[in-house]
Amino acid sequence: MGGCGSAVIANTSFIDNTAGNGGGIHLNHSNSTTIKNCFLDNEDNLAVDVSINAALNYSSVSPPGINIAGGPNLGGNLWITDPQENISETGTDADFNGICDESFAIAGFGTDAFPLVYGGSVQINSSVAGATVYVDGTDTGLLTNRSFYLPVGEHTVSVTLAGHPNPGSQTVPISNSETNDPITFSFSVPIVHPAIWNVSHIAGVGNYTNVSEIPEIGGGGDTIRIWGGRTGTPMKAGSTSLPRM
Repeated sequence: MGGCGSAVIANTSFIDNTAGNGGGIHLNHSNSTTIKNCFLDNEDNLAVDVSINAALNYSSVSPPGINIAGGPNLGGNLWITDPQENISETGTDADFNGICDESFAIAGFGTDAFPLVYGGSVQINSSVAGATVYVDGTDTGLLTNRSFYLPVGEHTVSVTLAGHPNPGSQTVPISNSETNDPITFSFSVPIVHPAIWNVSHIAGVGNYTNVSEIPEIGGGGDTIRIWGGRTGTPMKAGSTSLPRM
């Protein structure tokens, strides 16, 4: 595109574009161009000649709304494949809002303040509502029984809920192009204190292989039983003298 000042390119996918002039989008003498909510998946995503003052996102904020990648917020654009312009694949998303934590600047052209995360949506449920969700060991600050937008790839998801044993973790593969299967965590009956905890080298229902795996030790009266060492002497919770495994 050439000689088109203040042009707007929005809500469009540019995939495997091999135009002779280069770039999924090629701009020539096109100042103050706005590019927003575009899906850029090319070996060379953007080729720019004598074009400045571009706007590469909706506004100074990232409003709610389904973006072109399927994420929950509108923002800038999706940048993948091009090794120089692939922040949507490499950027972090600490608050899990589908927007990269870092902006993306194209020298001499403009800055995408809200580049989109290349991810997919997955429903994360629990048999008891209100469990806190962890993704790859990070507390999301969000609760179960809702949809989560996560970067493409495999993630380890776990949940916790006070008063309930930890139901373990699940590995979740995330795709952008296919529907991701929902996952559900089932909580057993609430923990009642004082409780008896069994620890040995054999994993199994009601048995832990490490004291640190015990989900919730009460303020007093719980008993930890260590098995498989020289003795199987029950130990009171909080003891620092444990038989060697």
